[in-house]
Amino acid sequence: MHTYTITRSWERRGGHKLVEHLEVSRDGQPLDEIAAEHWPDFIRDMIPQGVAQLFFFDGEKIQQLAEEASDQQALAEAIKSLLGLEVVEGLHTGLGIYLARLTKVSQDRKFADEVEGLQQEMASIEQRLHALRGQREQCEYRLSELRAAIAKVEAKIASEDGSFARKRDSLV
Repeated sequence: MHTYTITRSWERRGGHKLVEHLEVSRDGQPLDEIAAEHWPDFIRDMIPQGVAQLFFFDGEKIQQLAEEASDQQALAEAIKSLLGLEVVEGLHTGLGIYLARLTKVSQDRKFADEVEGLQQEMASIEQRLHALRGQREQCEYRLSELRAAIAKVEAKIASEDGSFARKRDSLV
């Protein structure tokens, strides 16, 4: 960070003629990198236009600028610019946008995690369903075997029942 000093003075020569002197220094050393004829442009670039008038007028002019209703907003904006508050306000706005996007991304991520969890649960349920279908097929096959065995036994009983009934009748 550098400290710039601007000195503006006037010298009266020959009665009515005023000669302006402008000196610019950085950190106490004359600013030699910029030619003296370009110093006014350099100053305009360094100091916002609305605030520059504060540095080149006396206290009465500053009070007048601050009191005029039309200039109050311009003065406030110029001071904000000088203090870098425009950058802070821009960063604040940008941070708000970033946080909103981050929240959306977070919500999207939460939703994606939930979907992924549900997909895993669905895959697990499908595996269980497949296993249960296999068990059902085995049970149906066993049931058909048992029905066949029962039918065979019933047929045998039926055929033997007739002979048993005849034997019983002959014994009685």
